[in-house]
Amino acid sequence: MESRSRLTWGLVAAAVVTGLVGLVGGLAVSRLSDSADAVAHTNEVLSRVEALAADLQLAETAQRGMLLTADSKFREEFGQARRRIGSDLDELRRLTADNPRQQPRLDAAGVVIGERFKIADRVLALRRIGGPAAHASALDPREGAETMGFVLAQIEGMREEERRLLVERSARVKSEGRRAVILLACRAVAALFVVFAAGLLARDFTTRLALKEEVKNFFELSADPLCIADFDGRFVRLNDAWSGLLGYPLHEILGRRFADLVHPDDHERTAAETARLAAGGTPKVFENRCRCRDGSYRRLRWLAASSAQTQRLYAVARDVTAEHELETIRREVGHHVSHELTNPAAAVTLALDMLMDAEEAPAAKRRVIVEIARGSVRHLVRMIEDLLLVSSSETGNMKVVVEPLDLSAQIAAIVEAQRPAAAAR
Repeated sequence: MESRSRLTWGLVAAAVVTGLVGLVGGLAVSRLSDSADAVAHTNEVLSRVEALAADLQLAETAQRGMLLTADSKFREEFGQARRRIGSDLDELRRLTADNPRQQPRLDAAGVVIGERFKIADRVLALRRIGGPAAHASALDPREGAETMGFVLAQIEGMREEERRLLVERSARVKSEGRRAVILLACRAVAALFVVFAAGLLARDFTTRLALKEEVKNFFELSADPLCIADFDGRFVRLNDAWSGLLGYPLHEILGRRFADLVHPDDHERTAAETARLAAGGTPKVFENRCRCRDGSYRRLRWLAASSAQTQRLYAVARDVTAEHELETIRREVGHHVSHELTNPAAAVTLALDMLMDAEEAPAAKRRVIVEIARGSVRHLVRMIEDLLLVSSSETGNMKVVVEPLDLSAQIAAIVEAQRPAAAAR
């Protein structure tokens, strides 16, 4: 029972641990997912930064081509690059809205790029109006290089920031991944323990059901009266043998104190034995008399044990009424026969003594003495046979029959038994 209790508490603890580990593991997986999303977000930002740098380079190349050749192809490329640069800036602002370190770089780069496009528009307008030499005075190569250098510096700063974030978030992904793996492993172990403990409990439950059925069969099929009582002496469970023994239907005695059925002269002994067992005393056979429904009493021999854990008394009783009556008869018959054997034995001894003393007596007198001795021996043999018959009788195989006593025959037998003593005098 104690091991079952420990197993039950272990199962409960494992279930609680499994739940907690599952909760923490769920949070860890959620954090791992967030960290992975952050890494993907950083990679997307880096990709947009590289796209912005490429579009700026393409716009610069297309602008030079237009200035040198006025080819419409370069004009188209420049327009496409300019639109992509605007889209790149807008997307980068959206992607880095939660990063206060990137927003100023984007704002500064956006302003410079806008100014650069305004200058490019003026130069290209001059080129269309005045030809290849018209734009030379309006375009300062050093200013263009400084502007592009500033924008590229902002882009490089954005790269460094995102790379730093990528390293940090990648490390976080690895850490969260390891934590999630450990928690999932712990959860798996706890779940296995739960399954194992549940299996043991199921097997224990099945075993207990089988044992309960066996106890039920043993209880109901036993020919001897079996009972379970609490420490207050009230019947908790009885088998059908009690109805056959005492004549009560079981429902009439279930819940009653068994002291109500005990013979008044046996109350004190029964109460003392019950108290001794309730205090943890060792099982010991004792007897008392219990009242039947018809008012008669049956003598029962009990063997009982107690359980402090269940606060119950467990007892088996056996009806020894017939044995007790037979033993009483044996004692009485033995006492009577031992007393009765004395007279025939004395008569035989006296007859033998008289025979020894009457060597010269007539034959008729010696025959009388011999007949007296023979009669005493026959009486002695009958008494011994009766004694052996009583001693060898089993419980229930002997009936005591009360018959009228022929007093004259008894007196004649006594006179005949005393005749040798009278003749000797």
